[in-house]
Amino acid sequence: MTETKSSSTSSSVMAQQNVMELLKSLEVAQPQDEVFLWLETISSQEFGLVKAIAKQFVSLDNKSALASPLLRILQYLSEYETTTVTDQLKDMSELSSALIDIIAADSKADVDGLGESAVILLQAMEPSSLPIAKLSELFVAKLFDMLDVQKDEIYVAAVQCLVAVNFRLDRLTANPVLDLCCAHPNARYFGEALLSLVNRGEGDKLYHSVKCICDILEHRATRDFFYTNDLKVFIDIAVRCLIGASDVKLRVQYVKALGHVIADGEYKTHKHRAQDILDALELQLDDANMEQADQQVIEKILVDCLSTLEGKE
Repeated sequence: MTETKSSSTSSSVMAQQNVMELLKSLEVAQPQDEVFLWLETISSQEFGLVKAIAKQFVSLDNKSALASPLLRILQYLSEYETTTVTDQLKDMSELSSALIDIIAADSKADVDGLGESAVILLQAMEPSSLPIAKLSELFVAKLFDMLDVQKDEIYVAAVQCLVAVNFRLDRLTANPVLDLCCAHPNARYFGEALLSLVNRGEGDKLYHSVKCICDILEHRATRDFFYTNDLKVFIDIAVRCLIGASDVKLRVQYVKALGHVIADGEYKTHKHRAQDILDALELQLDDANMEQADQQVIEKILVDCLSTLEGKE
């Protein structure tokens, strides 16, 4: 493996030869203790390599011979030392901008796989680091394009990027994620992936996914985006969460989404788990840890949906 001498050398701009040697070492690295220790060392914040490479990449033109190798190094390091690397990159808005530019470029499927590396790294970024001005319909369309690639990591990364973009925009109108849910041929894949994310996700990414579903259900043009069976699956997940999850913010978001499901006329044709939903909503009002504003939101939704859930409509 390539010897990386010190943090002082890593903090400077890397020469092309050093970049290629490091990339080669990462590509052939074998899972053994010595390699893991080396990866842990060069990925650490104290060593300084991760941010140095990110800054060097941002400073380059996308057509530079070093752009792809630098991006692939960051990708490899993030795969080996996920938390350590993403913690250093997640708030770098200039890196987010550069990655978005690559994905939005016409040469999405370039021979160096630059777009694929970019989307894998971008999905690890904090939504707050995504510059709103760059979240164009062209960029979002390229993310939707990636939903039919035959690589699971690209598919998952593209879906998580779409969820992050929706969360960052935080609006129903002039939102290309919602607009393309109506128009893009791969939109169906996005709906399936969202249900998978809320079923298996955790933390902020789970909350962002539930909010995305809530926005889709609230937006007039996308209310019919999910099939009836999809909504039944979502109801099952939501009821489970409302009964067992401790995260108040997440539970409130689930309640808002359920409110939109129940308000739709289609729900009255099957009333899937109506009593369970009613019990779960009433349970939220008994939570002493819930703020009054959140309880008022839930009370209103419960009042609006009560007649449907009790079978009086």
